[in-house]
Formats: sequence, structure tokens, C-alpha cells
Amino acid sequence: MDNFAAILKNFDITPFDLGAIIFFALTFILFIKSLNVFFIKPFSELLAARESATSGREREIIEKREFIENLEIDFNQQLQQARKEAELAKSEIIFAARKKATEIVDRAQKEGERLVSEGRRELSLLEPEYKQALNAQLQSLAELASQKILGEFVGE
Repeated sequence: MDNFAAILKNFDITPFDLGAIIFFALTFILFIKSLNVFFIKPFSELLAARESATSGREREIIEKREFIENLEIDFNQQLQQARKEAELAKSEIIFAARKKATEIVDRAQKEGERLVSEGRRELSLLEPEYKQALNAQLQSLAELASQKILGEFVGE
């Protein structure tokens, strides 16, 4: 205790001051601990929760952006594929329509040729009959003309 008294004398501290120092030191420690429990710890928990939510949201946004970019790429590929298929279908339809039109024209041409040949055949069948009728008419006309000419000669 002598040492203790010597120390107190060097600093001009009384035993009452030493108790006050210990009391204030304990009060300060208690104050720091209560600050930590009521303010610093909840605030740090809030910051940690906010950081985890922010980093989680950031990661989620990056994943969604990548997903959307992949969807866009897939959509563009599907769109190009659909355009190619549509162009191919259009070409096939045009080819089929031209083929059908050619068939229709060919059929119409064959029908026309058939009608022309049938008409020619009918004309060739009717030609002798018409020639006979024409000859008969020519003969009667010739007789009529000859009678008229003869009648004019005779009647003069």
C-alpha cells in the first residue's frame, strides 16, 4: 500500500478521486456498451441488410439483363427463321401458282386446238355438201342466166 500511496502522491490524487475515476471509467464503459447495443449494432445491422439487399438486387438485375439479352437474341433468331420460312413458303406458292397457270394455259391451248381441229373436220365434212349446193346454185343461176340471154335473143 505504500507504493499505492506514493503513486497517489505523485499525481496529487486523493483516494476519493481514485473512486471517482473508477466510477467514471465504469460509467464510460457502460455508456459505450449501451451505445453499441442501442445505436451502433442496429445501425450496422441495418447497413448490412441494406448492403445485402443492394448486392442481391444488383446481382438480380444483372441476371435479368442477361436473360433479356438472351431472349432478344432468341427472338431475333426466331424472327429471321420465320422470315426465311415465309420467304420459302412464298416462293413455293408462287412456283405452284405459276405451274398451275401454265397447266391451265396448256389445257386451254389444247382445248382451243381441239376445237379448231374439230371445226376443220366439220368443215371438211361439210365442204363437199356445200360444194354440191354451190354447184347446184351455180348451175341454176347459169340456167337462169342462159334462159334470160336466150330469151332476149329469141324475143328480139
